[in-house]
Amino acid sequence: MKLSSHNTLMIVLILCGLLVPPAIYAVLFLQAPSISPENARNIIGNANEKSLLIDVRPAREFNAFHLAGAINIPLDTIRADDKLSWQNRLKNREHIFLICSMGFLSARATEELYKLGFLNAKNVEGGMDAWLAGGKRDPAREPVLVRTSYGVGPGVAKLEFSLFEQALISFAAFGIKPLYELLSLALIIFLFKSKKTDAVALKWSMIAFFLGENACAVNFLFFEEQSKLMEYYHIYGMLVCFGLASYAFMVMLDTRVIGFTDKKEKCILLANCRQCYKYQPVSCNLRLMFLYLIPAAAIIAAIPLSGDLGSYFYTGNIFGSDVLFGHHLYQQIIEYRFCPLLSIVFLAISFFYLIKYREKGLPVAKIYFAAALGPLFFGLMRFIMFEAYESNPLWAEAWEEITEFIFIGFVLWMVWWWRGTDFQLPFFSKKVVNVPLG
Repeated sequence: MKLSSHNTLMIVLILCGLLVPPAIYAVLFLQAPSISPENARNIIGNANEKSLLIDVRPAREFNAFHLAGAINIPLDTIRADDKLSWQNRLKNREHIFLICSMGFLSARATEELYKLGFLNAKNVEGGMDAWLAGGKRDPAREPVLVRTSYGVGPGVAKLEFSLFEQALISFAAFGIKPLYELLSLALIIFLFKSKKTDAVALKWSMIAFFLGENACAVNFLFFEEQSKLMEYYHIYGMLVCFGLASYAFMVMLDTRVIGFTDKKEKCILLANCRQCYKYQPVSCNLRLMFLYLIPAAAIIAAIPLSGDLGSYFYTGNIFGSDVLFGHHLYQQIIEYRFCPLLSIVFLAISFFYLIKYREKGLPVAKIYFAAALGPLFFGLMRFIMFEAYESNPLWAEAWEEITEFIFIGFVLWMVWWWRGTDFQLPFFSKKVVNVPLG
């Protein structure tokens, strides 16, 4: 397969990642009649005896942690359709609400109840994650309570933030974030007419970054960070951004510094290697280095796979406003499970091309290696930050914004360093100065 075919394939994969998962989610989980956690809580509060909240998770998960007042009827029991006594508990109920961790199992359970004739059953959108996260919206309302083996307690704990912490998160959200979004937009404009491969990859990297971060901002400003679609596009934008930026950086090093791909150009490492695959039937040392780096990267990518999953939320007062901090379970599944596996798959493809096609496979292997670095970097960054600051996720949020600002700063440095006619920047063109030798 030609290099252009692989570029086309990666574009197709990017578009599929953009459109297919939300479509699958809509088909599988939005068909069941549903209700928002806020509306369900209001109905239960006003008509407690006529309403019923059913937790459809397995009994083991229910016993470890569940919403106070919920009863446990696992999905497998509902699917058995054996007319057991549990159905009697649903009779004469005006409202039946089904809930699980994220709303996936309860959507299936709602459809099963419909088949059994319980047409007043509704799925709680977003599951317990959304139920707990939504509990902070009305400070006058009774707090969300959960029951564990230790008794009943608040589902969302309250943190006391220092003045410095309040100032830090405010500056990160309303100072650092708008600044690096404007810088990424400026980079898009500067690189818009560029034709070189590295500049084009960097331009699309910044487009993915800009769109992803704006999806994050929309989620925060208009959906109180409860929109799964906006958060998905935020995560997806970062995956694509880091992958394309990695590819742009590798192409820059190759075409502008090292010169190991172009057979007409002498590789800068020739003085150290002494022999080169371009002139003699020997193995390229850079290929051998990649044969080591790929398994090493796969091991590093697998680190989040061993991490535990479990959502957590805290509220805290930021200069008079209650703000929710935490980490949704669906985010952890994407970051701690999907991202590592996706990275390992791309690394395996890259390794295959280096083994089968040797030096001729380097250009293609480079594409898939860069594609692997996108989910690797993002998944590992989220894993480290939110695991390190699980007891106070304000710091995870702040450090993420700071890290992304540093990333944009590095991209600015790359563009400034390689500014010139081949980048076709409308400003800041770099003059080429011939330095006499000897």
